[in-house]
Amino acid sequence: MLAISQFFWELCFFRRSPGELPASNFVLGFLLLGLVGISLLALWASPDDSRSLALRLMSLLSGIGMQGLVTWALLQFMGHGERFRETWAALLGANAIIHLALLALGASRHLGLALVDNFANAATVVCLVWWLAIAGHVYRQAAGVGAFLGAFIAFATEVLGWALAYAVVSRAA
Repeated sequence: MLAISQFFWELCFFRRSPGELPASNFVLGFLLLGLVGISLLALWASPDDSRSLALRLMSLLSGIGMQGLVTWALLQFMGHGERFRETWAALLGANAIIHLALLALGASRHLGLALVDNFANAATVVCLVWWLAIAGHVYRQAAGVGAFLGAFIAFATEVLGWALAYAVVSRAA
């Protein structure tokens, strides 16, 4: 467990590549469940009441699903479909590291101090940019696209996930 956590930490600092992960359904499933668990904790810890819980949960699930679909499609298009499991596992693991940071930021917002809230908001933006850079790195290593294009693909995937979540929740309401 410590070795895989260390791998994702190093991946977040661009020292490792997704090809170093085993192409295992177990690893992929474990990371998927872990990310969902960490993300649910982050949702719970965040005092953001401006969005409904249903929208936040749907955003989480559609974002993860959209990430898997876009990753699969990109790798298929680039002729590297065999790299899907380790690539998506790398994205899920790095995303879990980012969500742990967001969990700490969300918990700090409960203090109710304006300075802490402002810092947490700025740090959340830094986490988003960091995530986009990590995803760009992963897509560059796995699919052979440029890092900037990979980051743009990750950003477009996030926007599509949010849009899908909003569309589903607003229709259900």
